[in-house]
Amino acid sequence: MKKVWKCDFCTDTNVDKEKVKEHEDSCVFNPKNKSCHTCEFFEVRMSEYCAKDVPNWTDVFYGDKKCDKWRKKRGRQNEFN
Repeated sequence: MKKVWKCDFCTDTNVDKEKVKEHEDSCVFNPKNKSCHTCEFFEVRMSEYCAKDVPNWTDVFYGDKKCDKWRKKRGRQNEFN
């Protein structure tokens, strides 16, 4: 059995604590990155979409940019925590 470090925001793990810290800084489930996954306006139905009609919202979804219309989701942030 190995000791591993786990991201505080998702299920990503690594034996190297520093690599997990680097991952956490860019994790799309980290609210500081203001991605779709942690936004109150993001909805998952038949497909995922932004209820605020943000142009190019997929760039935000994949963590390529922060959203200027982002609002912190209330309650549970995602399915991992």
